[in-house]
Amino acid sequence: MPWVAASPTRDVWGVTSAQVDLEWVTLLAAAVPLRVAIVGGSGRLGSWLATVLAETGHRVRVLDSVVPAPKRGVEFVQTALARGTSLEGRLDGIDCVIHLAALHGAHLAGGHSRQDFWQVNVGGTSRLLRECERAGVARVVAASSTSVYGAGSPAGAARVLDEETPLAPEDIYDFTKIATERLLDEVRLRTPIVATALRFGRFFYPSEHDYQLRKLSTGLDVLDACQAVVRVMLADTVPRPAYCVASDLSLSRGQRERLGTDLPGVLEEALPGLVGRCAERGIPLPERVGKSVDTSAIRADLGYEPCRTIAWSLLAAERATLDRRAPVAAPVTRAC
Repeated sequence: MPWVAASPTRDVWGVTSAQVDLEWVTLLAAAVPLRVAIVGGSGRLGSWLATVLAETGHRVRVLDSVVPAPKRGVEFVQTALARGTSLEGRLDGIDCVIHLAALHGAHLAGGHSRQDFWQVNVGGTSRLLRECERAGVARVVAASSTSVYGAGSPAGAARVLDEETPLAPEDIYDFTKIATERLLDEVRLRTPIVATALRFGRFFYPSEHDYQLRKLSTGLDVLDACQAVVRVMLADTVPRPAYCVASDLSLSRGQRERLGTDLPGVLEEALPGLVGRCAERGIPLPERVGKSVDTSAIRADLGYEPCRTIAWSLLAAERATLDRRAPVAAPVTRAC
């Protein structure tokens, strides 16, 4: 320990073998073992969470309609919220529920109806929370999305997205995420359950290059998403009902707004030399971004510190390049 996660292969940025020591995983390994249920645990984020939790000594139960790859220390219970599978008894003995199951944008594009979204995202969450109450679950962490804020600015200053930003839902997915958050509010007011929504930034983009640069806006690395969940799980108190989560740089509000008018200037202030290094590597920076997620609240309240920002990406890429030239490769390590 600490658990060490290898970076996936990078097409544009050149990262092939860089590694990061994760301080938050060390904290997880030192914590009193928890019994955790991950609803929707066969997906990308759920799979990563199941692995890191099991490998740090916690007991994991995955509830999903899709059978995951077998993992040591992970129990699987086939459950389909979409089809109304009974949840009775499936959360018995569980300390914390991580709720990731939902239909999302790809399902909307794939032809799922508005009724499907309400049935799964809202109806399924309602049934799950009732079972959490019956089973005596102490804590629930549920996935929401920064998409509930709507689009960024088309020109001028970038929109800064934080917990005080007015919501501006644009499609059925956004509306069901807001409804899910309201269900958590109701449970938090009525029961002892500590229920928290995490408004995650986006995980997936068309290309590696796009994925890394989107970290200037709403981009989120799966390991940073795992960290946010763990921070909520381990916190003595969770002051807010919802938190924004992204792999963002630590910028002032003014700097975030200027990402819409002077993106290179902001980067030079925050990471001197990065703009030049991007140019040397042939990595074109966007002219502007229309919105920027601010994670100040979860940083201040729970100690979240994103490890996989654009700064890490370029550092790891440069290190990987040096490693390929050196007789013996050395991994990049950085406590975060």
